[in-house]
Amino acid sequence: MAGRHKLFDGLEGDDDRRSRRSRLTIAVIAALALLTATGVWWFSRGRSGSSLEPAAAVHHVVCTGPAVTVPVVLTPQLAPPVKRIAADWLATEPRAGGRCVRLQLTARTSDQAEAELARQAPAATGIWIPDSSVWVQRLRADRPAAGAEIQLRPSLASSPLVAVAAPRRAAVLAAGTGSADFDPLRQAILPDAGHNAEGLLSLLSQAGSAPATSGDLAGRRRSALANPAEGFDRLAASQAETMIFVASEQAVIAANRTAGGLIAVAVYPSQPTLGLDFPVVQLHGSAAAPGQAAAAAAFERVLRAPAARAQLAGAGLRAPDGAPLPGLGVASGALPDLVPAADPPTPQQCLAMWRQWQSAGS
Repeated sequence: MAGRHKLFDGLEGDDDRRSRRSRLTIAVIAALALLTATGVWWFSRGRSGSSLEPAAAVHHVVCTGPAVTVPVVLTPQLAPPVKRIAADWLATEPRAGGRCVRLQLTARTSDQAEAELARQAPAATGIWIPDSSVWVQRLRADRPAAGAEIQLRPSLASSPLVAVAAPRRAAVLAAGTGSADFDPLRQAILPDAGHNAEGLLSLLSQAGSAPATSGDLAGRRRSALANPAEGFDRLAASQAETMIFVASEQAVIAANRTAGGLIAVAVYPSQPTLGLDFPVVQLHGSAAAPGQAAAAAAFERVLRAPAARAQLAGAGLRAPDGAPLPGLGVASGALPDLVPAADPPTPQQCLAMWRQWQSAGS
């Protein structure tokens, strides 16, 4: 995906992979020992791991006089850190074209935002931050004339795809990590690939080695989750749950934080895989207000500053290059390791897989 590069090609040899798999096994065993010793209880607070915030929030500022408001539509995973980043920036009373800058932040799942943009071109100039670049490819396919209105910019963050399971189930999975081609995503339940980048990217990651047949896709579609949050809710409700499902590493970290205990463990494929890449999309509206484009560009620069990167890392998101998050422990359910990234899919591959998934349900 945009912003994700093959930085790790040739850097992770067999010894490194074995070491990473050993650490995963040790981490799972340590987690189980911790849980047994402390008797941790789990609970669900709404849709665990979804990071859903109120639909819209306008940050008011001290700056007085004429103002320009920049609409920012972002995937819910980014809502908490981006709201903090926005509040800190607006406290400095920024101006664009002599006007006070205000931001209207709206959390929308990426499929919802893409559908809205496909129906109607943006009137204002603003920013859209989906969880994956594949949504931009889909928008361009749904609205071929949208090319002049949208500009795909580099990623703000990244999060690799993982197989997610309750700790005891993850311990069983970890026993198979000795294989160089270990891929727990193949046996994991997918989030609906028509509405979730995690499902689509998982299918695309596997397509090169063993293209899915229509029968395979039909079976996986019948068992698909509405979204990853559904899987986390089930794990939070019962640690006897044996399901394995696909989600992002960041979602695992967020779910465990929300639950106040370890409800989910990330199990990593040995082979390069795709992940979420959180690109910035500049939307050029037909009725942009004076100063709106300059204000949007200024906020994008703020989103790429070191202080913003720290906020995103605090939310469990890796840097765009996939560099691991430091300091992750047993309680996070994730590992501070390199995860090799696969080559990003072409727009043609994405659209073809979407169509195969849709047709598999007919």
